[in-house]
Amino acid sequence: MASIARAPRRPPSRTGSRTTARTSAATVENGLPYDGCSYPLTIDGVQYAPSADSMARVEAIAQVGRVNVTVTWRATGKQTTVACGWGSSQTLPEVQVVSIAPRAAP
Repeated sequence: MASIARAPRRPPSRTGSRTTARTSAATVENGLPYDGCSYPLTIDGVQYAPSADSMARVEAIAQVGRVNVTVTWRATGKQTTVACGWGSSQTLPEVQVVSIAPRAAP
């Protein structure tokens, strides 16, 4: 039986220390006013925290409550903290939000 040559798998493209931007359906929630957490992004069931340089874009979309969004994002490879109610916090993987826009509920 002849073997088939396969190209080696390439790692994800990187720009500096960041991965290439991806666009995904997500939710963003500002739950801090009702003792939840401030601005975690949920993408494919995983929660992420926006980077400091992304926060203004995220805050402009989610005033209070949960919003369905389309987000273009990059993983930074870092962990960062979101503030939560009662003085607590949550450490999550950090993402840079390149763009974010509201979308209709699924």
